[in-house]
Amino acid sequence: MRPGLARHVAYGIGHLKHVLIHRANRRQEMQRYLEKGEGGLIVDDRDTATREALAILLGGGRERIHEGFHRLEDMRRRQVLDYLRRLEWATLEEHAERLHPELSRYVS
Repeated sequence: MRPGLARHVAYGIGHLKHVLIHRANRRQEMQRYLEKGEGGLIVDDRDTATREALAILLGGGRERIHEGFHRLEDMRRRQVLDYLRRLEWATLEEHAERLHPELSRYVS
């Protein structure tokens, strides 16, 4: 991750942790926001055109689309695992149990 982006993500996760610790009454609200965001990723995963385009890019061309699909699966797995690690750091370790089933397949 680029240093600027890493700082930005760390700031956001730190802010989330602060809210969860100091405003525990907002925990369910934060869970709903996360679930809404996960829904967006699910929409992308279900969209055949998006998946094929990403596979072509990741594979290095149409003739290597199958390799691209494997890379896309690996990328999604890393994304979901990083996401859950960040949520755990922010005191939302129980979110792994609430993770959308289409995302939980990447961690099982």
